[in-house]
Amino acid sequence: MVLTGGGARGDVSAQILADVLGVPLHRLDHVETSTSVAAAVIAGVGVGVFPDFSVVGKFVRREKTFWPNKAYQDVYNRQKQLFEKGYECLQIYYEMDAHL
Repeated sequence: MVLTGGGARGDVSAQILADVLGVPLHRLDHVETSTSVAAAVIAGVGVGVFPDFSVVGKFVRREKTFWPNKAYQDVYNRQKQLFEKGYECLQIYYEMDAHL
């Protein structure tokens, strides 16, 4: 999975996200413009300028990879269960509020 945008610059938030999702996250060297580069490559492939999507590696590089820390997964999984149960309990409230 690839991190993009200005928020991708934060090491702590990127590490927490990798831990929560349980997958490696790759931060690119140009996080603020990587989506524009991807759009240009898609357009280039579409009109035949590029043969395929492998050319994206010519424009952006992986700057850093955040590997999930398995030691935290039990904690995050428990928090996720609590969040989901809380959301489920509030469903009735949300439905009632929608009809006011």
